[in-house]
Amino acid sequence: NWYRCMARTWQLSAAWGDLPVTVPALFIGGKADPTLAQLQRGADAMRSIVPNLRDVVMVDAGHWVQQEDPQAVSRGLIGFLKGL
Repeated sequence: NWYRCMARTWQLSAAWGDLPVTVPALFIGGKADPTLAQLQRGADAMRSIVPNLRDVVMVDAGHWVQQEDPQAVSRGLIGFLKGL
């Protein structure tokens, strides 16, 4: 439903659009995800709005990392949570 309501989501979250994400964060992405083809530049930009980005983990998967490589996603999450 997130994608189907994209226009509405932007309207509802506009008040927070320019605020940084300040909580500890982890990004997990798939190496074969075509939406992340420019990841290095994206990771640099992400760090400017997510200053407490602890790690960027790229797994051998496409866009649906949690379904394609659940063990790698779990390892990434567990490592992140242990570091908090």
